[in-house]
Amino acid sequence: MNKITIYIGPKNGFDRLLTKEGVTNDQIVTLSMLIKESDIESREYRIRTEDSAPIEKEPLYVENLVVFSDEYSSVREHVILNFDGFINAFNIDNLYLQNPPEIIIGKIENTYSNFSLEKYSYPKLTEKRIQTIFKTFDTNIIGQENAKNCIMRSLVPLLNNKQSKPVVLLFFGSSGVGKTETAKFIAKTLGGKLFRKQLSMFQNNDFATYLFGGHHYEKSFAKDLQERETNVVLLDEFDKASTYFHSAFYQLFDEGVFEDKNYSVQIEQSVIICTSNYLSLDEVRKHLGEPIFSRFNSCIHFDNLSIDSVVKIINNTIDDELRKVDKKYLKSVNRGKIFEQLNPHLDFLKNARSIRSIVRDLISNMILNQILSEQD
Repeated sequence: MNKITIYIGPKNGFDRLLTKEGVTNDQIVTLSMLIKESDIESREYRIRTEDSAPIEKEPLYVENLVVFSDEYSSVREHVILNFDGFINAFNIDNLYLQNPPEIIIGKIENTYSNFSLEKYSYPKLTEKRIQTIFKTFDTNIIGQENAKNCIMRSLVPLLNNKQSKPVVLLFFGSSGVGKTETAKFIAKTLGGKLFRKQLSMFQNNDFATYLFGGHHYEKSFAKDLQERETNVVLLDEFDKASTYFHSAFYQLFDEGVFEDKNYSVQIEQSVIICTSNYLSLDEVRKHLGEPIFSRFNSCIHFDNLSIDSVVKIINNTIDDELRKVDKKYLKSVNRGKIFEQLNPHLDFLKNARSIRSIVRDLISNMILNQILSEQD
C-alpha cells in the first residue's frame, strides 16, 4: 500500500482533502462497494471450485479506497474487528479513512508505518473576531448587555493558542430571552454551522448508549462530535438531562476530550455552551450539583426582556417578514396597526419566540384579508 491517510473531521473537509490529493469520484472505491464486490467474488469462487481444484487469482486492484465516516455503521462487525485482514485481501494503492473507530486506528498503527493523521482545522478565535462579536452583538441579540460583557470576558483565554482546554459556559435565565440565539450568533461569527444537541430529547436508556457508546453501528455523541463543522458546541437545555449523565461530560469540560467505547475525540480551543432555564445562580448550583457546576468557567445570566427590548424585537420581526413578502402584499402590512394590537400586552410579552410568532400571525392575517378582499 502506497499511502494511508486517517482524517479526523467533517465531510466537507474530507472532500477538500481528496480534491487536494487529486482523487476524483471516478477513481474512488468505497468500503460498501468493496464489500459488495468481495461478496460477489466469494460466491463465484465457491461455484467455480465446487467440482474442481481451487483456482489461484490475483487480488482485486483498488487505486483509491475511500471510507466515509457513515460507512462504518453499515458494515458487519467482523469487518471492523478484522479491518487489517480485510483490506490486506486486496491490492490497494491508497487508503483514505474518515473518522474511523479507535479499533481501526489501532490496527492501522500496529500494521503499517506509512500512515499519516490529518485533522480538520477549525476557525480560531482572533482579536478581529472578538471585535466583530462585540460590535454586532446588540444587533443580533436584543436586551442582553450584561450577558454580552460576561461572554466577551469569558472568550479572551481562547486568544492564547497554547490553551487547548475549552471555555465552558452556562447560560441561564427565562425561556426565550436569547440564550440559544447567542450560541448560534457566536458560531456564525467564528465560522461554521453550530454543533447543537438538544438534551431535553434524551430521557431514557437510549441516551446512555448515545453518550457512552454502544455497537459500532449505533449513533453516538463522540461520532457526532467528530463530524462537527465548528468549534462552538451547544448542549441545549442541559438542565433537562438527568444528573446521572453529567459524568460523561467531566473530561470534555476539563480537557476537551470525549471518549466512549468506539471513539476518542479531542476538541481544542472550543467554546462549549450549556443552556438552562434556571433563574438564579443558587438554583443552578442546587439542581446541577457541585461536580458539574465547578466545571463551568462562567455562569452567565440572561435578563428578562424589557419593554424597549420587546419593541425592538417586534420591529425587527416586521422588517424580517417584510423582506419575505411579495411586493403586491406589502400595502396590506401596517406596522402601526400591529403595535396598536400589541401595545396593551407589552408587559406580558417576555419570550422572543412567542413575540415573533405573534407578529408573523398578525402579518399573515393582514395579507390574508387583502387576498380575500380582492375576490371576484
